[in-house]
Amino acid sequence: MRVLARLGWGAKRIAAELGVARNTVKRYIRDGAAPGIQVYLKQRKLDDDAKAKAVALFDSTAEGTAAVVHDLLAAEGIEADVRRTQPAV
Repeated sequence: MRVLARLGWGAKRIAAELGVARNTVKRYIRDGAAPGIQVYLKQRKLDDDAKAKAVALFDSTAEGTAAVVHDLLAAEGIEADVRRTQPAV
């Protein structure tokens, strides 16, 4: 996929040629992931301490905005998917 992209092929053309979704092509080109391997990172989930910190930030600094909580946690080195942050707060 990356070779075809370097040759100037667009994501739509690559997807049609390889029989995969266009978003799959875009993800592999963007992230450099190996085709056929999707990685789920457990560290993106919030542990109990991080959840408590997220709730505290939600009620104070973030002023009720989950996306801001996600950014504040990331600034402190706590990596969590934004989809995991929203339900926690």
